[in-house]
Amino acid sequence: MASDKAENPVKSPNRIIGFLPSLFGILAAVSAGLLFAGLYDLGQFGIQSIVSEFAVVAVSIFVLCSIASMVMDGKSGGSVPVEGEAMSAKFDELRSTTTSRLMNFQSAIDAMSGQDRESLIEENKWLKEQLDAVQNAERQKVVDEVEQLRSQNAILEEKIKKWAIQTVDAAMEDDKAENQNAA
Repeated sequence: MASDKAENPVKSPNRIIGFLPSLFGILAAVSAGLLFAGLYDLGQFGIQSIVSEFAVVAVSIFVLCSIASMVMDGKSGGSVPVEGEAMSAKFDELRSTTTSRLMNFQSAIDAMSGQDRESLIEENKWLKEQLDAVQNAERQKVVDEVEQLRSQNAILEEKIKKWAIQTVDAAMEDDKAENQNAA
């Protein structure tokens, strides 16, 4: 009896149900190919007449088969919860691993950006101090130059006044001398 079962496998409804999602997936892929061909207007290959007549059917088959293959997972009824729990555990493990890696990455980025920020603040202070020193030196240089020019201006004004007075005195003496010589 045991050998009869091994030689004559009986198709159970679970095996047929397990085959349906694959069939639906294949039908969805074929109908998606037809829609793709219609989308890119491959009429030069003679496909246009096929696609135009069955476009409604292709869209319907694609929608129904893709939804059916997603909903049906093709597993037997007894093994689904066990694998679902295993997949859930793997997913939780993956999520926790990913979360920890992201937290480590974020802390590393924060540490790097924090050091950069502090060094930039220090460099900014140092540059401001240098800029202030240069501006103060330039300002002092301009003030000293203005004072020097004012003192030279005062000396020149005195020389001009003396020259003007001497010139006027000389002109008046020349006028007196001419008046005395004329008289």
